[in-house]
Amino acid sequence: MHDRKHWILRIVQEQPVGNQRKLQRELGKHGIRVTQSTLSRDLKELGLVKVAGDGGYRYVLPDEVRGADVLAGKRILKEFVTEIDHAGHLLVVKTEPGNAQPVARALDRMQWPEVVGTVAGDDTLIVVLRHPSQVQPVTEKILQMVGRKKIA
Repeated sequence: MHDRKHWILRIVQEQPVGNQRKLQRELGKHGIRVTQSTLSRDLKELGLVKVAGDGGYRYVLPDEVRGADVLAGKRILKEFVTEIDHAGHLLVVKTEPGNAQPVARALDRMQWPEVVGTVAGDDTLIVVLRHPSQVQPVTEKILQMVGRKKIA
């Protein structure tokens, strides 16, 4: 691997770096000068993505994104989910008004193998499961994430 790319990976793994300017400065501390366009290309080639965290944005490796998505999703579910019910292989999830779409997106981004997808309205979303036997396990996953044993 090119020395510059090695340093990019090392820097973003050791500290939160939220923009290219900061990454350029950090690389400069190691004697590596790079233009913004080259740095942008390197980030793309390395597959680094920018994610939101508690302290703002930062670049992460692709395998870290799933972990960040789960943490963000957990916060969203905990804050907005008010009720869960089911019918066949569908979960019906109620939320606070206006929050079904962020909850659906959070569930989709978690990429649970049991979930085919979600459909959201204003305060209700449908979670389509692959099989009716997955209703209870997925309901328990959601309850665990929201920190409750039962919702409504």
